[in-house]
Amino acid sequence: MTLNIFWQTLLFFIVAYMFGSVLGSQVVGKFLSINVKEHGSKNPGATNMLRVKGKKAAFVTLLIDFTKPIAAFGVLVLMSAYIPDGRIEMGLLGVIVGHCFPWTSGFKGGKGVATTFGLLFVLNWIIALSVLTCWLILFKVTKISSLSSLVSFWVVGSLIWIPVFWQNPGLTVLYDGFYHANNFPYIPLAMMFINLFVTIRHKSNICNLINGKETQSEITEDGLDAGELEKVSESHENNKIIESIKKDK
Repeated sequence: MTLNIFWQTLLFFIVAYMFGSVLGSQVVGKFLSINVKEHGSKNPGATNMLRVKGKKAAFVTLLIDFTKPIAAFGVLVLMSAYIPDGRIEMGLLGVIVGHCFPWTSGFKGGKGVATTFGLLFVLNWIIALSVLTCWLILFKVTKISSLSSLVSFWVVGSLIWIPVFWQNPGLTVLYDGFYHANNFPYIPLAMMFINLFVTIRHKSNICNLINGKETQSEITEDGLDAGELEKVSESHENNKIIESIKKDK
């Protein structure tokens, strides 16, 4: 029985991975005849799509990446009668792996923040709303997207273990959402996996934060953020200098 559960969970993981491998930026890029991995920050995510092609393209990209876990969940439920034991939910982690390491793009994908939000929405909407609220507050204060994401996921991911160890009647809404019939805390464990994955995907951002080089991201009217505008400005000035040197020669 345990072996059957393992193989079924693995099957669900593979199916979810296939869904995750469909990048929103790739789909939108096909229609707009552009590969965002060759422009801007070269990250195949909604933020880079915003920089390169504007708000509408970024919104569609974000929508596709966010709804992938929801679509995968629907397919997995159709594949197998929904059994409340956590195997489908654990298998859904494959969506994040697929988004970050998609076979459709040489296993080089995005950082998975939008897809992770979608997965949290499927697992427990209260957790998803908590992470989003925490992110909005931190981003409002710091204007640093990476820092806001990392802190939000780890703060909420740590707090949701409270119902596991303290089964207080006042936490019934959360407690019932964390367990199934076999009393296994699959959501806290899934959240731990998500946190580790998000942290690994943001390792370059963490290095920049430590070195004080991470740029703030405040969206402006032309679709570029302040940090990107600064980089573009510097690049433009450098090009001017190079052209001036060439003319002198």
